Amino acid sequence: SILDLVFAMEDFAEQVIECSMQDGHGSDHCAIKVQVDLMLPRKEKELSRQFREVDWDFFRKEFEEVMARTPTEIEIETVEDVDRVVKWMVGALQEVVEKVVPVRRQSVYVKKWWMKDLTKMMYECKKVRRQAAKRMAPLDAWVRARALQNQYEKAIRLQKKLH
Repeated sequence: SILDLVFAMEDFAEQVIECSMQDGHGSDHCAIKVQVDLMLPRKEKELSRQFREVDWDFFRKEFEEVMARTPTEIEIETVEDVDRVVKWMVGALQEVVEKVVPVRRQSVYVKKWWMKDLTKMMYECKKVRRQAAKRMAPLDAWVRARALQNQYEKAIRLQKKLH
């Protein structure tokens, strides 16, 4: 008789759906059927905020309004008092962030280094290239299109390097 050993991770037993012996295959051994749940849990998508798009003057104004709702005289004498004040301030900041900072659209194509200026430059490059491709375009149209394209590519490289 040969003993087969199976090694598994310690939380593997929680993933076993069924474990049973199967007979009837005409052998002197018993087959063991193990059914395991191998589905990975889906990760909940986190909402991320676009802090680059914030109007910081409006943010400050909203934060001051939230802070004005607090009692002005706070006595801090114990560690619990410090914890309470910090908890209140963090809550106030989160309230303003949820109100003022826009939520980022989820995309699989997102590039963290991409800026709105690059989008404007891209549209400008396309516009100049289309104008240069027209039949009656000025003589220097392709030169201008190439110069804008070079400037756009240089800006992309710079943004990638900064992030």
